Amino acid sequence: MQSQDNGGLEGQDSFDTVDKNGRSRNREKDNGRQNSLMPPAENNPSLSVTQNNFYFYNPATVAFGKKEFKKNWGDRAFKENWRLSSAKTDAENPDGNDVTKNDSPENSIEEKVDERHTVDFYLKQLPKSQTAIDSIAKERNFAYYQLGGIYKEKFKKYTLAENKYTKLLELHPEERLVLPSMYNLYKIYQIFGDKDKELAMKERIINQYPDSRYAQIIGNTNATSVVSSDSPETSYYKSYKQFQTGDYKTVLTNVDLAINQYAGEEIIPKLELLKANTIGKLKGLEEFRKALNFVALNYPNNEEGKIAELYLANDMPKLENLKFYQAKPLSWKILYAISGNPEDKNTKTLQDKIKKFFVDRDFAKITMSNDIYTMDKNFIVIHGMKTEEYANGIASILKEFKEYKVQDKAYIISSDNYKIVQIKKNFEEYLNSDPIKTSAR
Repeated sequence: MQSQDNGGLEGQDSFDTVDKNGRSRNREKDNGRQNSLMPPAENNPSLSVTQNNFYFYNPATVAFGKKEFKKNWGDRAFKENWRLSSAKTDAENPDGNDVTKNDSPENSIEEKVDERHTVDFYLKQLPKSQTAIDSIAKERNFAYYQLGGIYKEKFKKYTLAENKYTKLLELHPEERLVLPSMYNLYKIYQIFGDKDKELAMKERIINQYPDSRYAQIIGNTNATSVVSSDSPETSYYKSYKQFQTGDYKTVLTNVDLAINQYAGEEIIPKLELLKANTIGKLKGLEEFRKALNFVALNYPNNEEGKIAELYLANDMPKLENLKFYQAKPLSWKILYAISGNPEDKNTKTLQDKIKKFFVDRDFAKITMSNDIYTMDKNFIVIHGMKTEEYANGIASILKEFKEYKVQDKAYIISSDNYKIVQIKKNFEEYLNSDPIKTSAR
């Protein structure tokens, strides 16, 4: 049995040998390997004060380490989170002590702090003007309304929807959100089976908004016994074709019937948008805006609701800003105000006289149309005159020549102004407007 006096090193002679003092016999070889891994300064005998191998006991290695650290990180304060850029210190402070402006202003460098990390950066962004604050309030109110709709229609979370609509009404939002929120609360109370709240909300809507679309729906004032045998899609397609041909009065009647008959069907948003456009043709810009608002607020997740919302945001302000005499007239028209009944005797007589005038004069570019104005009024319109004088001349001939003797009052209007009259349904305003003062504004 072999002796263990070698301290467990027996069998390792091929790797290392130890003299009687416990020192490696290959010390010189080890030093050669270490020197090859040491920083250049340590290989310089003039900088070597001791042969101690511990890193921080060797000034040369420490000096080299500091130099490498500064090269990689720059000057840093000796404190926590030293990696942050704000921890940089003066280049004149080689020991890495934390130096501030107050301690040594002549040796310090002003620290650069990212403004996003300061309170002032966010305080400056807070709205200060009343207009900006009101705008934020409007966005918040509409967000509440949309959340209520999402909870109610998409997730069927009626309690959450009720909370959002109730909170919205407490915030006194803009008028366009009040009535739809009340109607949605009415429908939610129906789902809950809360008869008291349902009846109270119903009476509130009917009393405060008796002429609204919601009051009609709740009171079923447009109910009819007439039922179409067409599918929802077929009914919509027929009404849309009538809209394209300009038969707006028929469209409005048929769409109302379809909405009542197909309540709850997927076609309803399309029918409501078609109704809104028809209302715009018959009742003017203000009623058109209300009808679009109805679609936007009741069907916000449908394509039709998004179309209505975009139209209200982008196109409606442009139409509302239209004013008479803004553009230089390029063509003129002659208007005769008539009854909305196509079978009216006076209307037929007037049309026959104008047709005879066209035949007698052989006009190639002068035309006539019967344009719908409102539910009970139309215009007989003569188109194609290039100048106001030419239009006045034709109107005089129709009035004074014995072959025609048109007694109805003729109104001369530019094509641009006629377009505004049809959009806003403000013919009376046009008649009372002063061309000079209006164009000067």
